[in-house]
Amino acid sequence: MTDNIISLQGRKLEEAEARIEQAERDAYYVRGIELGEISAFKMWLQRYNGTFGDYCSERWEMDDSRARQLMDAARFAVMCDNCRIPMPSREAHVRPLIRRIETEQDRIAVWRDVLGTTNGSRVKTKDVEDAISRFLAFRNKEYVTLDEWREMPAGARSGIMSRIGKRTLNKQDNRDIEWANWSWNPVTGCLHGCPYCYARDIAFDIYPAEVGFGSTIWPDRLTAPANQKPPQSDAVADKNIFTCSMADLFGRWVPDEWIRKVLSVAADNSQWNFLFLTKFPKRMAEFEIPANAWMGTTVDVQARVANAERAFEKVNAPIRWLSIEPMIEPLQFSNLGLFDWVVIGGASTSKSIDGTPSTPAWNPPIEWLVDLHQQARAAGCKIYYKTNSGLSDMTRIREFPGRESTPPLAPDVFNYLRNIPQREQVG
Repeated sequence: MTDNIISLQGRKLEEAEARIEQAERDAYYVRGIELGEISAFKMWLQRYNGTFGDYCSERWEMDDSRARQLMDAARFAVMCDNCRIPMPSREAHVRPLIRRIETEQDRIAVWRDVLGTTNGSRVKTKDVEDAISRFLAFRNKEYVTLDEWREMPAGARSGIMSRIGKRTLNKQDNRDIEWANWSWNPVTGCLHGCPYCYARDIAFDIYPAEVGFGSTIWPDRLTAPANQKPPQSDAVADKNIFTCSMADLFGRWVPDEWIRKVLSVAADNSQWNFLFLTKFPKRMAEFEIPANAWMGTTVDVQARVANAERAFEKVNAPIRWLSIEPMIEPLQFSNLGLFDWVVIGGASTSKSIDGTPSTPAWNPPIEWLVDLHQQARAAGCKIYYKTNSGLSDMTRIREFPGRESTPPLAPDVFNYLRNIPQREQVG
């Protein structure tokens, strides 16, 4: 039995060596694959004494390090084949990738960049070096602006989107966003220019001047939902993530790749619920919505109502909601039953870029609120009144899917009739 195994190993060694001898000089992957097999299964011991390096030196007139180069290059070529992309035709194209790029995933991303840039033309070593330089320039960059993204080759974009970050979610403690205890902003910025925008006010305070409130993607944040361990709680808000609270993800200027990536991350993290909000519901309806996404649209004036209703006839989501903040005028809906939940508010004071007040605080008149409240209740919607609605904490209803609002009771001291004999009660 042992003799048979030795004989089989000997034949395999001969076959491997024959393939190496027959391989053309540029067929580095053939030589690397066969040397890898000889090394992994220690085939050289059938005929040569000593180490694998001794074997390479005696049989192939190359040292151990050169053999390792060929084996590493061949592994990369096989990986390209597995990813269904053309492998480098020359070893000279692989060497800088292995030398300068640390992970296999990043090497593939850079090679995709090379292929996208050359677009079928013959690849030169300089093309590879240029792609590596582009990758390294963005590897440690925390954000990529929309202008930078537009100038990137496809392969560089792929590398940005596949980055594995260490960021986690942001914990929220906001009286007005009780329905989501977490926020996640892999994309920030908006071009709507709404004068009352709170997010714009915050953005100019916390983001670099280059970013401001321009449309931007933050690659290291893309894996935050997977990095964050969900709390051990049955409260719905503990599992809810307000997604892109500092952006309109479905704005017409946002690249499709950004939107699909965010939705893909949501779909891959079913342990969370992801809450989205947009003023472009028509574009939202163009994407496949994950089963754990709550999709919402903002309606501040009557002119947005018809568009919201038409779009949400096509939005297939488990929870569909409306943010009516600020409520700038009375609103009448034709099909409020499309929505499960309505958030109602006014406006807090906003500031302009130079820090001066831009829009004043605003509370909708009670008649507007009452009318909208009746419409929502008739349609079976839950209702959440924000603090800027003008209602007090004692009177504002704060419902959301998964939580009912318990109407407050008057303090017991006011129930004076309970404390006097019935015959003395007035009336």
